[in-house]
Amino acid sequence: MKYNLSNKMSTVKFSAIRTMNNRLKGDDAISFAGGFPDPEAIPQETLKEFSKIVFDENTLEILKYGNAPGYTNLIESSKDFMNSIDEGTVKDSDDVLITTGSMQGLDIVSKLFINEGETMIVEDPSFLGAFNSFKCNGAVLHGVPLEDDGVNIDALEAAFSIKPTPKLFYIIPNFQNPSGVTTSLEKRKKIYELAKKYGVVILEDNPYGYLRTSGESLPSIKSMDTEGIVVYVASLSKIISPGMRIGLLVCDKEIYDKMKIVKSVNDNHTNLLSQYIMDRFLRTVDMDKHIHSLRDIYAKKCHFMLEMMETHFHPSITYVKPEGGMFIWAKLPDHVSMPEFVEAAIQRNVAIVPGNEFMVDTTAPCQYVRINFSTPSLEQIERGIKILGEVSYEYCGELVKS
Repeated sequence: MKYNLSNKMSTVKFSAIRTMNNRLKGDDAISFAGGFPDPEAIPQETLKEFSKIVFDENTLEILKYGNAPGYTNLIESSKDFMNSIDEGTVKDSDDVLITTGSMQGLDIVSKLFINEGETMIVEDPSFLGAFNSFKCNGAVLHGVPLEDDGVNIDALEAAFSIKPTPKLFYIIPNFQNPSGVTTSLEKRKKIYELAKKYGVVILEDNPYGYLRTSGESLPSIKSMDTEGIVVYVASLSKIISPGMRIGLLVCDKEIYDKMKIVKSVNDNHTNLLSQYIMDRFLRTVDMDKHIHSLRDIYAKKCHFMLEMMETHFHPSITYVKPEGGMFIWAKLPDHVSMPEFVEAAIQRNVAIVPGNEFMVDTTAPCQYVRINFSTPSLEQIERGIKILGEVSYEYCGELVKS
C-alpha cells in the first residue's frame, strides 16, 4: 500500500546518531556519536534502593493513574532543586509540569504555540531532536547563526522582525548541542530584551547546564523574566538517569493550564514510579555533592579528549573548548570533504556525527563534526582520537606542527 502521510512529516529525518552507531562493528568499535551519560555517573545502587522503598511504601498510588501535571511532591522538590542551582528560575508566578523527558517539554511547547506553516526561530546549528519535534508540529524553522558567545544578535533581531512575527525562539544557552557554545551574560540580556520588544516567547532548553566543568555559572534567561515570556525546559536525565525519563517544564501560571491539557493528550501522565523515585532522590541525596562528582567525571574526560586532540589532530582542525556539557564541535579545513572524513572514520570503526545534521538546511555545505566525550571510556577516547588523528593527517595534509 502507498501511504499518504502528512506534509509535515516530509522534512523529518531519522536520527543520524543512530545511523552512525548502527554502522559500527565488533567489540573494538568506538562511538563518539551519542550524547549519553557516563555509566559511572548513573547512581545505580541508590536508584535500586530507592525503587524498592518507594514501591513498598506507595504500591497502590504508583499503580493507579496519576495527575497530568505530575506527582505533587516531585513538583515541589524540583522547584527547590532548580532554584538552588540557579536562583530565580522558578518564580512565584510560575509552576512546574513534570514531563516524560525534556523532549516532551519541547513537543508540548511547540504544539501549544505553533500552527502548521508558521515560522519558529532556532539557533543554527542546534539539537536535531528538537528540530524533528518542531517540524512534526508543523513549524518552519528559521535559523540564526551562532558566534563564539551565542547567537548573532543582529541576525536574531532581523528574524524577530519577520512578518507575521514568529511566536517562539528556541535556545540552548549552556554548552549548546552541538556547538558547545555558552551564551554570554550580555547576550542573554539582549536576547530577553529583544524577545520582550517583539513579543516572542523564548523556549530555553537547559539539558546540560548542571554539568559545568570550568568557568563561571551564568543566570538562566528564565531568571531574568518579569513578563512571563520565557518557558524553561530542563531534565534529570543527564544528572541522575536518562532511562527514567523525567523532564521539567517551567512556565508562567497564565499558560500552565493549557500546558497541562497538551500533556494529558500526549500521555496522560509521566511514569509514577520514576516520579516517586526522583522525588526521593532530590530530597534525600546531597545534590551539591552529587553534581560536583559528575562535574569531576566529565571535566576529566573533556580535558583528556582536548589534550588528545591537541596532540593527534592535524593543526588545521579547529574546535570549541566547551565549559561543560558533553560535546566538542570541530571544524575541518575548507578543502576537506566532511562527509568523506566521517566515512573514513566509520571505516576505521570510529563514529562521529556529520555537522550538517544539526543545521536547519542539512544540504548546505558544512565543515563541522560533533564529537562526544561523555560516554566513551578514557581508553576509548585515547584510542579513538588517535584513529581520528590519523584520518585528519590523511585528509588535511602532512603539515608538521612547529
